[in-house]
Amino acid sequence: MYFNFYPLKQVAPDSWKLNKKEGTYAIRPLSGPHKKNECIPLAYVLEKFLGYANNRKEIQIILKNNNIKINGKIITRRKFPVGFGDVISIEKTSENFRVFFDVTGKFQFHNIDQEEALFKIARVTNKKIMYGDVPYIFTNDGACFKYCDPSININDTVKIDLKSRKVIEFINFSVNKVACVVSGDQAGRIGTIEAISEKITLKDFSDKIFSVSVENIVVIGENEESLLISFT
Repeated sequence: MYFNFYPLKQVAPDSWKLNKKEGTYAIRPLSGPHKKNECIPLAYVLEKFLGYANNRKEIQIILKNNNIKINGKIITRRKFPVGFGDVISIEKTSENFRVFFDVTGKFQFHNIDQEEALFKIARVTNKKIMYGDVPYIFTNDGACFKYCDPSININDTVKIDLKSRKVIEFINFSVNKVACVVSGDQAGRIGTIEAISEKITLKDFSDKIFSVSVENIVVIGENEESLLISFT
């Protein structure tokens, strides 16, 4: 099991890129929008990946001064869970990053412009008619939205405006769409959906075929030339 009250570095996810020879314990991420084995504590993002801090004291100063926003909200907790698709904004430096995985399943933080930092994407995990006959959809990052386009279905991808907190676009989950693996052993791989059955069959951009469970992928574009998010 990855997480005890004081999680051992030796069993922390490899995606965190920790030096497991230094120290014994790792930071335990708070409960939040991402599963604990699919996220990384904000402290490690600032220290290990972005290089804005060298120790806990520097991390606390950065957060105490309200310098960090995630998906448009100021975050002050160093254990806050950060995961795929999140937008990290540092207003003091006017920098924005979107969270991805590299092809080895390690976290990556892509520098994005201000326009792209205004939205994020998520996979629809459920849809229901709630109290007062109000239709809701629920996404893999723990969010819910009401009065969305009724043609949005489970496993579709929605584009979310981070200011209005509304769905502004969506892509149906279907054959020939481009998808990214966001969890599991093949996290970070990108390919075109070839077939949909018990497992989803994809072909990557090197024409290699692989299969994953549907809950492990997020559709990111209609085709290779039309992606919702950039990777450069």
